[in-house]
Amino acid sequence: MSTQLPQSYEGAPDPGPQYSVIPAGVYRADITNFTNKRTKAGDGSYAEIELTLAEGERAGSKVWARHTTQNPNQTAVAIGARQIKDLANAALGEGQILSDLAQLTAKSVTVELTVSEGRGNYGPSNEVKRYYPANAQAGGAPALPAGGAASNDAPW
Repeated sequence: MSTQLPQSYEGAPDPGPQYSVIPAGVYRADITNFTNKRTKAGDGSYAEIELTLAEGERAGSKVWARHTTQNPNQTAVAIGARQIKDLANAALGEGQILSDLAQLTAKSVTVELTVSEGRGNYGPSNEVKRYYPANAQAGGAPALPAGGAASNDAPW
């Protein structure tokens, strides 16, 4: 039996998958996973929401949002509570109570994404700025063009 490989392989380390940030804009997304996690410090927790873009050029791309639920810093908890309430209103409807992340199963929302500059060894990343109902147009999220993402182009 031959030990010859069909091609040569360079011994350099594999850089792994290459991810690119999604341009800032408004996108329809499906909530595809969710979990409660402990902070690295062990003194708090956060809800991690996985969103999969449902339309446009970036359909299938994933974005993760993390919302603080417990932390010694009460300002962080208050911000997280506002974000989770925003998510609940968008996914479940105004005034509905979200007490278990499982209530988000198979829900769709519209998300407004921003791009945050990278820090240290990390490159730029996406952040969910706001959640809107999946069908939001009037009075909610900015209208979506056919491609899925909101355009920053002037209308003229």
